[in-house]
Amino acid sequence: MNSKLIHDLVGVAKRTVQGLLATVQHQTMKGRSAYGKPEYNDPVARKALIVIRERRRRLADGTEVVSRTQIIIPESVVVKPTDVFTMPDGSRLPIVDVQATLDSDGQPYAVEVWFGEKRD
Repeated sequence: MNSKLIHDLVGVAKRTVQGLLATVQHQTMKGRSAYGKPEYNDPVARKALIVIRERRRRLADGTEVVSRTQIIIPESVVVKPTDVFTMPDGSRLPIVDVQATLDSDGQPYAVEVWFGEKRD
């Protein structure tokens, strides 16, 4: 499937599920204070589908994580494990994994973020 078609279909899907999307606040980490505390940029509102379901995931490094919440952002956005998301209920959960969904040209068109805890 070509990239343009994939992006067009994602646009149709976004319009179809618009009523199911919630607003989450996304803050990127800009650095650390002189005391080592993380400092974040101002929040950016993002529309996302929120899935609450416990799942076990094995990360690329072999670490096992338990994910309790997943969000799917139907747009191309950079998310790093050091970022912070505030859910609609005000909760902030630790990011355990991030995965972009790519089109046939290798360009991201959606991002999945899993929240939970790592298991040793």
